[in-house]
Amino acid sequence: MMNRFRKILSAALAGCMAVSALMMSAGAANTGTEAAREKAIYGSQAWTVNGAAAIQHSDGTVEPVPEFSALYPGWTVPKQAASVSSTALAKVADVGSHSISGYYRNVYLTQDVKYKPFYSFLGNGETVSAFAVTIPGSKYNLGIYNETAQQDAGWLPNLSKGDCVLLQTANGVYCSIRASVPLNMPIGYSRMKVEEAGKIENVGKN
Repeated sequence: MMNRFRKILSAALAGCMAVSALMMSAGAANTGTEAAREKAIYGSQAWTVNGAAAIQHSDGTVEPVPEFSALYPGWTVPKQAASVSSTALAKVADVGSHSISGYYRNVYLTQDVKYKPFYSFLGNGETVSAFAVTIPGSKYNLGIYNETAQQDAGWLPNLSKGDCVLLQTANGVYCSIRASVPLNMPIGYSRMKVEEAGKIENVGKN
């Protein structure tokens, strides 16, 4: 009787271990999938949400940016843990109810594509341009975050000096801008500039 009980217990234990192994394997697979998705999302392909961003090259041509939903159907638009705090946004609001005061300062660029934003502002329905005046290497990345919706609004990688990101703002919507460098580029300071660009045709239209 005791031997039979031991066999049943041994079989049950083996079953539990097998289930545990399967659960651990599934967890690892899910982690790998998330990492792979993030690598794809913040890779070399530019994207935007609701036509918010486009790229203007040094010759003046405007390059439309594909929609996130078209590139990654069924995927969730990323959120950033290091977005601007509500206190910082309240200070932005104090500048003016619908004011983009502009930005022109040095920003230290690392390879962290989700690093905290260097500038935030309250949209007024106009087009805003963001670009690097100087860069530590030959390429840099810009990320646009919609603070109001609490999700990314655009990822613009591998920009060259002379390229400019055009962001179509929405009235009363807070946005933040962050910058980084591609993995094969040196880190260092960049002189970043953000300003109103005036009315530019075909911004964000595919």
